[in-house]
Amino acid sequence: MIKNKSRTGKLVSVIVPTKNSEAAIKRCLVSIKNQTYRQREIIVIDNNSADKTKEIARKYARVYNKGPERNAQRNFGAKIAKGNYLFFADSDMELTPRIVEECARLSRKYDAIIIEENNIGSTFWARCRTFEKKTYIGDEDIVAARFFRKQVFKEAGGYDENLLVNEDISLHQTIKNKGYKIGRIKSFINHYEDDTFLDVIRSSFFYGKSLHKFMKKHPVYGIKYNTLARFKAYARNWRLFLKEPIYGIGSIIRKFLEYLFAFLGMIYALLFERGKK
Repeated sequence: MIKNKSRTGKLVSVIVPTKNSEAAIKRCLVSIKNQTYRQREIIVIDNNSADKTKEIARKYARVYNKGPERNAQRNFGAKIAKGNYLFFADSDMELTPRIVEECARLSRKYDAIIIEENNIGSTFWARCRTFEKKTYIGDEDIVAARFFRKQVFKEAGGYDENLLVNEDISLHQTIKNKGYKIGRIKSFINHYEDDTFLDVIRSSFFYGKSLHKFMKKHPVYGIKYNTLARFKAYARNWRLFLKEPIYGIGSIIRKFLEYLFAFLGMIYALLFERGKK
């Protein structure tokens, strides 16, 4: 769906990959529809959902089916997008009203734009994640861009479909290494996550299966991103630990669990691949 009123004349394609997202997709798409910036199209790329995701999405967007995972979905969305600017949102996100407008304005000076996340969740581990994200605000090494000039996105090769994890930061780093300018808007995007303890373990193990590919692609930055930058973010925000000690300690425990099970996932993948050879 395309809206045609704009003071800047830049069509922005908002691309949302989905997979059994019926519980969250309406909130996401309504927030895109209600953006103050009117010249935009909404594209949903679904991966064979078994629920009502497509049915709901068709009320707000052009809907396509593509697999096998989110990076292939995003790249396909970029390929069919009509806009010269691409905004990638996840189905469990909610855009505050002026996000696209702010990105469009800032795109006069920048080739890619970072939007900080405000994590929202009711479980203990989700709140620990919220605490963690607070320490990343303004960080230059951890948060990745999600708004791009389409040509820059193409030149950077889009999202790496060989990665299950850190594909966003990989693209961000590639764009940065090519000398393109990266900016940051003031508005935040709401990200709804209600992780349980088992969710943390399962997702970390799953995403860890491609961690070695990320580290091979970005060896120096990979170490910095996965360890040093995060410890620096915690140290820089030590006052936040005094204000929210329970969630601060919980976020450290969660990060330890993520590293542990991601490492186990990586070892499993390496052994599995070696066995196939």
